[in-house]
Amino acid sequence: MRNKQFHFFLLEFSLSLIILSVSLVGAFTIFTSAAKLHKESEVLRKLSEEIMMNAEALRNPMTLWPVENELKTIITTYDLNGYPSSTKIKYTLSITYDARSDFHEAEIILTDKEDNALLTLKVNVLSEVNP
Repeated sequence: MRNKQFHFFLLEFSLSLIILSVSLVGAFTIFTSAAKLHKESEVLRKLSEEIMMNAEALRNPMTLWPVENELKTIITTYDLNGYPSSTKIKYTLSITYDARSDFHEAEIILTDKEDNALLTLKVNVLSEVNP
């Protein structure tokens, strides 16, 4: 009888440890994915601030736009942490300028490494027309 009780105690204890282990693994998995999402959202916030600074600079009448006969695109690549990088590219920021007419346009696009557009912003500025 005593042996049987001890056997049930060990079985119950083992099952409790298994359930606890599964719960801890699940909680750790959820925590790491939440931390990864938080880091990615912070990087996107940082890059969106950079996009807004570029847009404000383009709207400034003192900013000289590239004078080209065709479209001009400037591409900057960033790593996982949002720093400019030429290796381990995670994000790409491209600014396409169109200054062929008096109505200057620019399109700023942030894409991930799979070329999915994350943020897109269009900037339009009427340049000063010489009489």
